Amino acid sequence: MTPEHERWAEALAVIKQHGDALAAFVTKPCVTLARARNMADVVRRREVIQRYDQLRNGTTQ
Repeated sequence: MTPEHERWAEALAVIKQHGDALAAFVTKPCVTLARARNMADVVRRREVIQRYDQLRNGTTQ
């Protein structure tokens, strides 16, 4: 599975687990990751959020 496929799979999992409560997936974990200077995981979460937004808005390509 490519990283791109992984991000889409993660976005679908977020929808399944959290529904519209994306803040539970994003806010606190990203702050914690950023404070730990774990920017790779912050970037990864942002990529998942982008896919999530595309799925919710029906703007996938």
